[in-house]
Amino acid sequence: MKKIVFVVLVLSLSLNMAGAIERNLFETVRDQLASHQVDDRYDDGTARFVWLNEPATIELSIGSVEVQGLLSVSPSGYVSTVDFVGPQWIDTPAGTVESIGVTFHENGPLKIVHTGDTQLLTTPVGEVALLEYVRFFENGVPEELRPAEPVVVAGAFGELLVDEVIGFHPNGTVRSLQFTGEQVLLMPDGTQRAVVLVNFHDDGTIALVQFSAPLILETANLPISNVAAAAYRRDGSPDLALLTAPERFATPGGTFTMPVVVFLPDGGVAGGVLVPPQSFTTPLGEFPLLAVAFRPDGSIERAAPLEPRVIDGVEYSIQRWMLFDDNGRLAGGVEMSMF
Repeated sequence: MKKIVFVVLVLSLSLNMAGAIERNLFETVRDQLASHQVDDRYDDGTARFVWLNEPATIELSIGSVEVQGLLSVSPSGYVSTVDFVGPQWIDTPAGTVESIGVTFHENGPLKIVHTGDTQLLTTPVGEVALLEYVRFFENGVPEELRPAEPVVVAGAFGELLVDEVIGFHPNGTVRSLQFTGEQVLLMPDGTQRAVVLVNFHDDGTIALVQFSAPLILETANLPISNVAAAAYRRDGSPDLALLTAPERFATPGGTFTMPVVVFLPDGGVAGGVLVPPQSFTTPLGEFPLLAVAFRPDGSIERAAPLEPRVIDGVEYSIQRWMLFDDNGRLAGGVEMSMF
C-alpha cells in the first residue's frame, strides 16, 4: 500500500496517559529521524502502523526504550506493539526482565513480554525461570508463561512437575498446567489418575482433565467407559466427558449416539454432542442442533446450534452453548472449555 511520509507529526494521538503515544514521542522521532511513515490508518484517519526509518527512544509506561522497525498503534491511541533495538531491561508487574519486544493491551497495560534469554519472574506459584514470553492480564497478573526449567506446582490435587505452559486466572489462581509426559493427579473423587493436561476453576478446583489413557469414569448414577477427558463442576461432580468413540445413551429427551456426553447433577446423562446432528424444537424455534442437554423433565437446558447463531449480538456455537432457564427463556451462554 502507499506509504505516506509525515510532515506534521501530530496524529490526534497526543494522549497524556501512561503507555499512550504522547506528543513528545513524535517530537522525539522528528528530532532523530530524517523521516518516518504511516503504513496504514484506521477509518478515522489515525495511524494503525508507523514505520520508523531509524531507531528512536520513546517513553512508555514501562520506561524509556529504544525501538525500531514497525510500531503498531491501538484504536484508542496507545502503542500496541514495539520491537526493541537489542535486548532492553524493562519493568513488568512481575519484576524487571530483559526483553526484545512488548505488546500492550488496547488501553495501555502491558500484555506480552518477549524475552530472548532466560529471565527470572515472580509469579503466583513462586519465582519461575521464564523462557520465550510471559503474558499479562490488564490488572497485571500473569496470564500465561513458558518456564525455562520444570516447576513444581502444588495444591489439593497433589504436586505436578510442569515444563510446558503455566496459565493463571485474573485473581492469580492457577488456570492450566501443561507438561510433557504424564503426571499423577488427585481427582475430586479421591482417586489418583495419570494425566497429560489439567485446567482449574478460579477457586482452585479441577475444571478439565485429559487422561493419559482412556478409563472408566464413575459417576453417582452409572459408569462411563472409554473416557479420554472430562470436565468437572466446582463441587467435583463430572459435567462432561469426551469418549474415544461415539456410544448410545438414554437421556431425559431421548436416546442418542454421542462421542461427548453431558451429565446431570445426579450423574445421569443429560445429553451431549449428537451424531448425526438433529433438529429440535427449542424455545427459540426449530433448528438443527450439534449438541443438546436436557433437564430431568425433558426440557432443553442448553444447546449448541449446528451453525453459529447470533442472538442479541452474542454468537452461540459449539464453544458457547445457549442456556435456557426453567421458563424456557434464553438466559445467556455456557462456555464449553473442552471445545
